[in-house]
Amino acid sequence: GAFACCNNLTEITIPAGVTAIGSGPFGFCAELKAIQVESGNTEYVSVDGVLYSADGKTLIQFPGGFADGYSIPEGVTAIGPEAFSGSSFLTEMDIPESVTVIADGAFDGCTALTRITLPDGLTEIAPFTFESCFALSHIRIPEGVTAIGEGAFSNCTGLISVKLPGSVGTIG
Repeated sequence: GAFACCNNLTEITIPAGVTAIGSGPFGFCAELKAIQVESGNTEYVSVDGVLYSADGKTLIQFPGGFADGYSIPEGVTAIGPEAFSGSSFLTEMDIPESVTVIADGAFDGCTALTRITLPDGLTEIAPFTFESCFALSHIRIPEGVTAIGEGAFSNCTGLISVKLPGSVGTIG
């Protein structure tokens, strides 16, 4: 969260020499429209302004100023901790079947999120994944999910329907 809540930040460029970025580095930056990465960086890449690991397998940070819907590209296997945190203009999300990991707090504070499609290969919903997603009213938990972490849906005041499979053995 090094630059979290920097409300006037609109764009950032990650220098070529940066080799490590922690969780949710630009979370809750409501005006951030693009995250760029200098060429020559061996750890990170920017795809249409979204920050990914260099191999494109992990979505690290989504710029909170993006509006409307977003579809994560096929081939991404993980959504990092707090990757979408504070994306208050994001309304719809499509997650491809290739994603098997959604880390802690990934969608925390996505207050306008009304629709999300979770992949069937998902086995766990991490703690605080959807915390404060006020507009989320319906969600279908995939059959493969066996655990739902603590506070995964806390403060989801609009939630009226959860389709829960019989496979869930632990709800935190």
